[in-house]
Amino acid sequence: MKFCAFFILFAFTYVNCHKFIDKFTWRELEFVWPNNDTRHEALLNGKYVPSNNLPLAFDVWRDKIFLTVPRWKTGVASTLNFIDISNEKSPALHPYPNFSMNQLPENTNDGDGDEQQHSNIISAFGIRVDECDRLWIVDSGLSDLLGQTKKFQNPAVYIFDLTTSKLIRRFEIPENQKKPDSFFVNVFVDVQHTKCGETFAYVADIYGYGIIVYDYQNDKSWRVNHNYFSFDPIHGDLNVAGVNFQWHDGVFGMALGDVRNEYGDRTIYFHALVSTNEFSPLAL
Repeated sequence: MKFCAFFILFAFTYVNCHKFIDKFTWRELEFVWPNNDTRHEALLNGKYVPSNNLPLAFDVWRDKIFLTVPRWKTGVASTLNFIDISNEKSPALHPYPNFSMNQLPENTNDGDGDEQQHSNIISAFGIRVDECDRLWIVDSGLSDLLGQTKKFQNPAVYIFDLTTSKLIRRFEIPENQKKPDSFFVNVFVDVQHTKCGETFAYVADIYGYGIIVYDYQNDKSWRVNHNYFSFDPIHGDLNVAGVNFQWHDGVFGMALGDVRNEYGDRTIYFHALVSTNEFSPLAL
C-alpha cells in the first residue's frame, strides 16, 4: 500500500488581494502532556518522535478545531486532538477525549493471531462534526503505516458526544464488507439536527474502491461498489519535483447537496483522489 500525508494549512483570505495569512502553523507538533516526566520518557523510548507527527484532517466545533494525526510512522504522541481557536500561532494539541485513549495498547493479539479490540484510538484519519454535536472519526487500527505496519485492531468508526466528550459508539467495519486491499480514510455524515437518531454515514474505502453506508439508528452497514469509485488511470501517472510515479487512490472526497424533499433526501457527490471527475448516484 502507498500512503500520502497532507499537511493542514489554516488560513484566512483577504478578499481584495487574495493572499493567504497563516492562522496556525507548526514546525513540529507539540502536545499537552499529563506531566513533563511523561513527555521526557516518551522522547527517550521513541513513543514521541516530533518529526513523525503529521496532521491530516480537521473540523470545527464551536471554539475548537479537531485534528487527526495518523500514525504514519512510530512516535505519534496522540492521534485525535483539538486546539482552542485563539490568537496563539503554534498551540499545543490537546489529546481527545484524553491522553490515555490515544495510547497504543500493550498487546496486539490474544495469542491465536486474532487482534483484541480496544476502546483506544489507534490511528485516526477522516473526521466529521455533525449537526447534533457529535464527532465522527475513522480509525484504521494500524500503526507505522510507512514502516513496519502493525495491526492493533480492525478498522472502525468512533462517535463522540462533544458536549460530554464521551464515546457514544464504536462501530467496527464488518469483515464481509472489507476487501483484501481495503483502507478506510474518510467519513461523511448525513443528518438533520431535528432527527439525530436517523443518521447515515458514508465511509470511503480508498483502495477497495467502495463506500460503506452506516445506518446509525439500526447500528448496521452495507457496502456499495461501482467503477466510479476507482481511480482514473489516465491521470494516475504523476510527476512531482521531477520524480515520476504512479498513484492509484480511489474514492476519497464526498459532499452532500441540499435537502430535496420532506423525507430529507439529498444527493451525495464524490470523487476519487486520482481523478478529475465528480460523480453522484444520478450518474451510476
